[in-house]
Amino acid sequence: MSQYDSQVYVGGSGGVYRVTSDGLSSRVIWVDGHVKSACLNGGVIYTLVDKKDSGWTVRVYNSDYQLIRSWRHNDLFTISNQLVVRKDSVIVPDRNSKTIIQYSLTGEVERRILCRILKSAPTWLCLTSTRCNAVIVSCGDTVSAIDLRTGQFVWSTGSLERPTAVCCDDADRVYVAVGGKSNAIHIAVRDGRTGSGVVPLSEL
Repeated sequence: MSQYDSQVYVGGSGGVYRVTSDGLSSRVIWVDGHVKSACLNGGVIYTLVDKKDSGWTVRVYNSDYQLIRSWRHNDLFTISNQLVVRKDSVIVPDRNSKTIIQYSLTGEVERRILCRILKSAPTWLCLTSTRCNAVIVSCGDTVSAIDLRTGQFVWSTGSLERPTAVCCDDADRVYVAVGGKSNAIHIAVRDGRTGSGVVPLSEL
């Protein structure tokens, strides 16, 4: 899910859906597969598509929802995966090689960052602000922050109960959904610089 110009874009089965401020939704991009992740950068929509018979692809669409480029992403696992986009790069986990791949905006591999927590499990990402310049990775039972400049782990924690999705705010706080797929999902708030807890868990 990503927001741009008062509209929210959500990936799903068969494409990308636009949700307007009045709550109406419509499919604006059609794909043969499942859009596991959609992210906007300067009005351009970057998607991570899982097509079971041909694997993962990154597909990029302009503001008119026309495909402008695409490239293969060779993650063999079909379990949910996510991409994030910053000003100059697209970042996607490769769980086979336990690396975070940093692509250019046009699909060239710029670097691979070792990420030992990756495994055959759903994986979520978010980016901290430029002050930290880190990618937050949630996979399995671990949440970690990796410095994108050095490739080094800033912090890592396995103390959260069944962490899943993560997101970051402009103050470098990290919000982690915990509790797995249970009915009672809580949000743990962590300091993006240190990984320490900021406030107690709150229930949704």
